[in-house]
Amino acid sequence: MYKDTTQEKLQSFNEIDKTGRDDIIELPEKIVTNESSDFKSNNFKLNGLLSLLFLLLILFVVSAVLINNYFADKQQAKERIALSGKQVSKKFKSSLNKKGKQDKLKKYREIITRYNNGSKKEERVEIHKRGTGMNDYDNYKPGIAIKVKLGVLDVINYINLLARLNGFYRLERFTLGKRDPNLVFAGEVLKRPNGQKSVVKKRDFLWKYAILDLKRNYRTIFFKILKFKKKIRMFEKRKVDNFKKISIMKQGLVKVLNSSFIQNQRDLIKVLINRLDSLPVIYK
Repeated sequence: MYKDTTQEKLQSFNEIDKTGRDDIIELPEKIVTNESSDFKSNNFKLNGLLSLLFLLLILFVVSAVLINNYFADKQQAKERIALSGKQVSKKFKSSLNKKGKQDKLKKYREIITRYNNGSKKEERVEIHKRGTGMNDYDNYKPGIAIKVKLGVLDVINYINLLARLNGFYRLERFTLGKRDPNLVFAGEVLKRPNGQKSVVKKRDFLWKYAILDLKRNYRTIFFKILKFKKKIRMFEKRKVDNFKKISIMKQGLVKVLNSSFIQNQRDLIKVLINRLDSLPVIYK
């Protein structure tokens, strides 16, 4: 029996045509889909890289700030420690200076005592504090031996003066290139503040020359002060005096002041100068 296959062929052609069309249509969609997925993938990678760089930048800034704060705090701590250290060292130095000064005074008080122990009674000196011994001038009677009164600081200052004149360093202040003031040798020539020179003898010390010079200076200034005190008392009784005479006397007192090495005598001379300044005068 004959079978009509025309209809079947047409149907198969239609199916093939449909399938071909589908393939033709679907092919570009696959290509576009692949391109878009690649673009999205690249875009995602770029965004991720940018995010990572941004995150690294933030981490860098934060770490820089933290490191800066750390070192700033450390520096402030150092400054605080240094400041407190300075304050402590300042207090420590002041306490050391105070202790050193007391030790020095004690040492030279003992030296004066040592000098007195090796001297005759009339040649000994008294140790006195500043502001004492002012009445000795009013109580003095001619013919009576003067009792020399020195302060420990007077002796120390005079030793330093001798040290400066002869190339020694100051007491307790070691200086390179200068000699120890506690060591002088027999046969050396020693310069004195009055311009004289002395040859050092065996077992001599600067403090010995200092005490001898100060004793001589004390006695000389003592009699000059007595003389000026009498004149000023006379001027005060007259109440009014000539300006020229007072001016000459004041110049004389200033000269005596500059030649004195004992602090108590210097203080008394200043008092006398003030008394002269307070006198009423006649200008001629």
